Amino acid sequence: MAYQGEESRQLSNDLLCASNPLKAYRSWMRDGIRPLKAPASCNKYAAIERNMKMAQEMNIKGTPTLITGDGRVMAGAMQPKALIAFVDGAGIKEEEIKGAK
Repeated sequence: MAYQGEESRQLSNDLLCASNPLKAYRSWMRDGIRPLKAPASCNKYAAIERNMKMAQEMNIKGTPTLITGDGRVMAGAMQPKALIAFVDGAGIKEEEIKGAK
């Protein structure tokens, strides 16, 4: 989500346009390695704007924000036990959380 203005919009576009967006995102989040600037031919701004509009409509003001299938919302980072307790109410097993990478 591009909450921080034009710089984060550009970063979001660069991440989405990377040859491997998941790898680029993980490198940015884990190691602070910024993705390469997206080529002019790659424009994901419509998707970014669509997601920002949806977030505004749902009153989401930051990341992380988790929304369960039953409609519960939790904003902000959580300790592992709190996360497990939160998703447990949505029928997700602790093993599924630990196995997700």
